[in-house]
Amino acid sequence: MNEIEIKLPEGVVKSLEITGLNMKKLKEEAKIALAIELFEEGRLSLESSAKLAGMHLSDFMTLLSKKKIPIVDYSDEELKELRRDVENQILEGSGHIGY
Repeated sequence: MNEIEIKLPEGVVKSLEITGLNMKKLKEEAKIALAIELFEEGRLSLESSAKLAGMHLSDFMTLLSKKKIPIVDYSDEELKELRRDVENQILEGSGHIGY
């Protein structure tokens, strides 16, 4: 496993410790924040982001939901096409979407 190192000024470390955030917790939170950012930018997939965060996929998805971060990002045209497909399936009475 690869690692990165971030040097923090001593004053920052002391300020964080005052708030109860020790270095272990900071490392965990930094990994999660990085995973979220890279997912939002489209640089990592949902699954890879969850792995980076050290979380199960379902837990990572729940976290994204709580932060109001969409898991899928459809363009307007893709949404229109999906809506047409769903409406057509409903009108045909099958109720089954073939995806």
